[in-house]
Amino acid sequence: MNDEELLFQQVQMTTSASPDTTVWVYRCSVYAYPWYTSVRTILDDPAYSDWFIKFKPGLEHPINPPCDNNYNPPKCSNYFHMQEQTPGYPSGDGTCAAPACDCGTVPCGALAAGMIRTVWIPVTR
Repeated sequence: MNDEELLFQQVQMTTSASPDTTVWVYRCSVYAYPWYTSVRTILDDPAYSDWFIKFKPGLEHPINPPCDNNYNPPKCSNYFHMQEQTPGYPSGDGTCAAPACDCGTVPCGALAAGMIRTVWIPVTR
């Protein structure tokens, strides 16, 4: 998925249409969204493993399961994640095309990050 790149493209279109406009891009301070390329890179790098809250071992998680069975084989992650209000396949709050959403090695979901902070990025032309 390339949501981060599409967002930047929208910023460029806005500033091109209105050159004196400053556009701010909000990045959540609590969740790591794997549909952003820069976040997916960190999620896939074991060196950053301690940045993310993990599922408690040995407990069943029926509401937020560690595996997404829409993939073959299923995509699983020990990182705690929620799949509410996230892109999904075959459906979600934003539907991905077949074969499924590309969120890297983890299931698509909002991952709880223990060491991510709010980042406001002013983008001007």
